[in-house]
Amino acid sequence: MKASKSVNTLIDVIVPLCILLGCQIVCSIVYMSISFATGAMDKDNWNPKASDFMSQVTGVVSPALAIASVVAIILILVWKRIRHQVIVGELATLRTSFPRVLLLVFGVFLGIYATNVVSEIIDLPNLAEDMFNSMSLTVMGFISIGILGPIAEEYVFRSAMLGGMLKNGVGQWTAILISSAVFGIIHGNPAQIPFAFIVGILLGLLYVRTGNIIPCIVCHVINNSFSVYLMSKYVDQPDITIADLMGVDTLLPIMLAVVAAGGCYVIFRK
Repeated sequence: MKASKSVNTLIDVIVPLCILLGCQIVCSIVYMSISFATGAMDKDNWNPKASDFMSQVTGVVSPALAIASVVAIILILVWKRIRHQVIVGELATLRTSFPRVLLLVFGVFLGIYATNVVSEIIDLPNLAEDMFNSMSLTVMGFISIGILGPIAEEYVFRSAMLGGMLKNGVGQWTAILISSAVFGIIHGNPAQIPFAFIVGILLGLLYVRTGNIIPCIVCHVINNSFSVYLMSKYVDQPDITIADLMGVDTLLPIMLAVVAAGGCYVIFRK
């Protein structure tokens, strides 16, 4: 029985992850090949030393990721239908009242704020900063990072991965921590990994408490869209912090983050 549960847990983690990564890799290769074949991109100028290399990368990554997100959502729905005979159940039901859902969503944003402040204090290397800044300046980049990407990630990490483990008898906290750890690691960027891990826990709790993927999607889309907006607005100030935006000393955001973390705990406790 234990071996069977372990195998099922691996399946619920690996398959959704492979669907997401596979879609991103295949769509990127196909989009780039079509762009080169049609002359939309100049293959001779495709090199890291080119002055417009980052804009070329953005021109490929943004639409490729948008397409990959749509394909991944479709495949995840098919996978859930095959694996658990479920597609729309988690869209039509709520395990709690609507006012409580709003309170839980508020708790998620409190947690996101607190995590943002801590991330700024730790100040880990941001290896994808240039690419994200470049993508934030385009409409397709905004759609990819701010809308379609978050929707696909919620279906992969919360609906398929977390939901799948829960249906196979994995404990709630074990399932939340596993899906959140994979969610953090898959970002592959030191500046994002701890943040994504904590946010993954918050979204996992929201999913478990509500039994519905929509609140998770709403939170994720708003967070990413707002981040893209800030990146585009302060593209010339990549090191700007929450304290800078608030026009106050760093101590105040830290104090507010502590209060936010406490509030988040109170909201999400049983």
